[in-house]
Amino acid sequence: MPSLNFTYKPELVKEGIKRQTIRPVQNREYKEGDILHLFKGLRTPNCEKLGVALCSEVFKIRMELSLSFPSIRVYDGTTLTKAEREDIAKRDGFENEEQMWLWFRHRYKCADWIFWVIRWHKPFLFHLPGEMRVRRPNELRKLLEEKAREEMT
Repeated sequence: MPSLNFTYKPELVKEGIKRQTIRPVQNREYKEGDILHLFKGLRTPNCEKLGVALCSEVFKIRMELSLSFPSIRVYDGTTLTKAEREDIAKRDGFENEEQMWLWFRHRYKCADWIFWVIRWHKPFLFHLPGEMRVRRPNELRKLLEEKAREEMT
């Protein structure tokens, strides 16, 4: 059950508007069906739980940030079109592709990176603070799957 911390527009995550994040590939593997715990200020005294969500889609991309015209390729080598790149940027809370490039260049300061694109169904925020600790993972999964089905109808 991965925890994701948000520094860029966490209010959009909490409102259920931003339902995608782009993260560097490291030791953690993400997969469809993962229960994602969404936070702002994780590991700080001001930590706030933004919600819990069921992962709906995961794929890897390569961002080539060093080029004068940066590109994004799906990890299998397919270059994304301008419309597909704009879609990824907007889903991640950026106004456009250019704003996304500027943020990633500033944040990662290196030429090429491989990233996970992680998408989820609308997050569900429990109203009682202790309720998350009480629920068993299977009960939580059933609840999130039910919420995802409701969202699709």
